[in-house]
Amino acid sequence: MAYRRSETPFATPITRARFIGGAFALISTGGLLAACGGAEKKGEGATSSTVGTTTDGKTPAAPSKLRVRLTQPQMNLDAALIISQSDLELVFNIYEGLLTYKPGSFELVNSLAEEFKSSDDGLTHTFKLKEGVPFHGDYGEVTAEDVKFSYERIAGLTKPKIEAPFQNQWAALRELKLTGTYTGTILLKEPFGPLTTLTLPIFSGLIVSKRAVEERGKDFRRKPIGTGPYEVAEYVANQRVVLKRFSDHGGALDGYAARPIWDEIACTVIVEDSVAEIALETNEIAYGLIPLSSVERFQQNKDFTVVETPSLYYEWLSMNVQHPKLRDIRVRQAIRSAIDVPSIIEAAYEGKATQAYAIVAAGMPVGFWKDAPRYERDVEKAKSLLDQAGIKSLDLELAVTNTEIFRAVAQVIQANLADVGINIKINTLDDASFNEIQMGDKALSNLQLAYVSYGASPDPGGSTIWFTCEQVKVWNYMEWCNPEFDRLHAEALQELDPTKRTDLYIHMQQLMDEDAVAVWVAHPNRYTASKANIKQSIYPDADPLYWAFTAA
Repeated sequence: MAYRRSETPFATPITRARFIGGAFALISTGGLLAACGGAEKKGEGATSSTVGTTTDGKTPAAPSKLRVRLTQPQMNLDAALIISQSDLELVFNIYEGLLTYKPGSFELVNSLAEEFKSSDDGLTHTFKLKEGVPFHGDYGEVTAEDVKFSYERIAGLTKPKIEAPFQNQWAALRELKLTGTYTGTILLKEPFGPLTTLTLPIFSGLIVSKRAVEERGKDFRRKPIGTGPYEVAEYVANQRVVLKRFSDHGGALDGYAARPIWDEIACTVIVEDSVAEIALETNEIAYGLIPLSSVERFQQNKDFTVVETPSLYYEWLSMNVQHPKLRDIRVRQAIRSAIDVPSIIEAAYEGKATQAYAIVAAGMPVGFWKDAPRYERDVEKAKSLLDQAGIKSLDLELAVTNTEIFRAVAQVIQANLADVGINIKINTLDDASFNEIQMGDKALSNLQLAYVSYGASPDPGGSTIWFTCEQVKVWNYMEWCNPEFDRLHAEALQELDPTKRTDLYIHMQQLMDEDAVAVWVAHPNRYTASKANIKQSIYPDADPLYWAFTAA
């Protein structure tokens, strides 16, 4: 299963490996990576302040240490080079950017910027930094030179040039011109709509210390320097990262969020869900992702709070429009009519997912198609469409990855399609094998149906990019190429008006619907459990913000 967590519409090929590893780890009932490190042994650091409970079971007012689960082994903590979900969760505690999203929302607010203004044509963006904001360690205050270095470094404009995984988020950058110690101007070659929805408020907008990067070199990946509320106290590759509160933190989000209450945030890699459940129940961690099968049990336990977050991810049945058996649109329409999506959600997701009707989820800031067609199961219509196509019986193969949820999805699809004379052979594959089926000129030739899960960023361009013509035989499983779709995608990236951008993305989704290239199934919900005296802070795209967790 290809997986793109926190994707952008501008990811370079280097990012793709990132999304294969860990695939469904955020929302599946089973971990896909081998456990690395695991939870600490019971009793090691499991003090009252660590887990939010006292040894006699009473609840303290404000625990001083927060212990959390990371679902994937972290790779590095350089904001320009993050490649895993764990990296993403960690860097938001270490760095800050000019702009950010207010904790728990997609409301854009200033962070390190005291002022930020954009020109009407979207080509010029001026900023003034808050003065006197210190970096960790002895690296002085953040200046406009650090901003210039951070952004041009990701864009590949500095020497030595680095290959940042999300370099193309800054593809439109001409230069960042310094106009003073604390002021500068971002100059773009062309308008870029996602600049303030994706690039600046997410990790590509985080600011590093230029001097620290130059002094520490490759060590910066594990010894980063930012201005965030926490700095790295301990780093053990693929096992854990311990963050300690930065005593001189500049308070960039004062007025939008309370100052952190945790002296320390200990982040431990626990890949296996079963291990994470035990760690929660034995007070070794105070927060973590839980599988769907455990949600009700934790909800019924008064010692825990379970938070449900509808995600922006989208999961669907992909139909290869170039395959001879699926080239006739009536066959694809028949498949769409035969499948009972609510039954899939109930059987495979235990009812814990939001039904999808198109790519873009309702929580996306722009691009949601609220009037997308609702296709209910209609067996007679499906049979009629097959008759019109001259099909009496059809044998197809369905590729899925070997997870409990996806196996269940495949079984429902198999049963649904059998009712209309379509015989499904289920091909259950490991992650590596699944991802090989869409790579290269010959790889897709035999692909027919596939059940696929993609992640999504807070900008719809991060979803539509994968269905452009250039992505055929790369990540476009449907082998669907529509020049009008491509034109609209490019136009939407340069459009600055949110309403107009939404209209463009709706039109793109309409084109996909008209060609019946997919059966949209689910926007999976993400469930996290924490000790009852902890209040979680979760963004609408389901990413946690650990420093903003508070005492309940």
